[in-house]
Amino acid sequence: MEAVLESTVKREVDLVLIQEPRAVKERDSTRSHPSFTFIKGEEGMVAKYWIAINKVSRCWVTELKDLARDSGNHMQVVEVTLPGGDAIVIANTYDQHEGSETNRPVQHAAWTEIARHRRVIIAGDMNAHSKVWNPRATRNRNHTFWEWLIEEEDLFVWNKEEATRLGPGAENHSIIDLTLSSPNVELNWCLLKEEATGSDHELIAWEMLGTPGQGVDTSTETMGWDISGWDPAKESEEEDKKKVGERRERVRRCYLAGVGRSPVLSDGSTEEEVVEAAGLLRETMTATLDEHARKKRWCLRSKPWWCEELKELRKDLGRERRKWRVAGISRVKVARWEFQRAVRRAKRDCWNRFLQEADGN
Repeated sequence: MEAVLESTVKREVDLVLIQEPRAVKERDSTRSHPSFTFIKGEEGMVAKYWIAINKVSRCWVTELKDLARDSGNHMQVVEVTLPGGDAIVIANTYDQHEGSETNRPVQHAAWTEIARHRRVIIAGDMNAHSKVWNPRATRNRNHTFWEWLIEEEDLFVWNKEEATRLGPGAENHSIIDLTLSSPNVELNWCLLKEEATGSDHELIAWEMLGTPGQGVDTSTETMGWDISGWDPAKESEEEDKKKVGERRERVRRCYLAGVGRSPVLSDGSTEEEVVEAAGLLRETMTATLDEHARKKRWCLRSKPWWCEELKELRKDLGRERRKWRVAGISRVKVARWEFQRAVRRAKRDCWNRFLQEADGN
């Protein structure tokens, strides 16, 4: 667990969902970390989950115990309020129990009530095998409940075709650690394969995406400037070309006025003079852009390449996953391929637009 937390500290995450955080006979008080506070399971029972909350996080986390009261300490539910007041419900699950598939404690939680919240993420170790989320699965096991929940509540499966468990004794290409969400939640999901945690399960990371809502914090740090519309050659109307040309001339005069303060360098200039000149040039360029261009700022939930087409293709993939038993797994593969191809195209187009806007400036 400590290796996982150290990895997440470096990445400045808000929450860490942990399964099997301690040994059977180990007390909760024996595990701690200076950067996190913990929401733990019931003391005196074998802990199947913890949620670690970064002490520097600005999220407000409230445990919803009533929604997990019948789960036998196999899951926990929290409401996370983001900066600005937007909330999401997160269920941290560990679905494993000796006995029949229908007698697994985590399945006795108030799932219908959980899934009916406006925005929900369900993540954890489901210990279930199914072609719904793993087309390469050779057999189904402990799948009935999770397939039902996905279809009944119209949940989206964020897992890709990468195995999430690779340890000794793992089944071929095992995908048993799932991330599910309500349709209106957008995530950036990936496996952190490079992180050495000592676990036979891969470390999974996801962040919420989407256009920031009212009051959602945006960084005060500038990540660039929008200089689109600075190239007269890209304008079709003569009047527009004239306006752009005049704007470029104003920018040019502003920059040259600042550059005039920079010392003239020669082959005999000292290192200190070069450093001073470089600093003045940087300050001049920044001041010029601040005055004449719109600043671009980043938000944890922003992705410039995400678009309505991707949102619709993601919905199509979710629908095909839910009805694969009737329509066949081949349609799931086609929908996944189309979605992934569209993502790659959107990222490529976004990058090309950036290069075109920067060309000549």
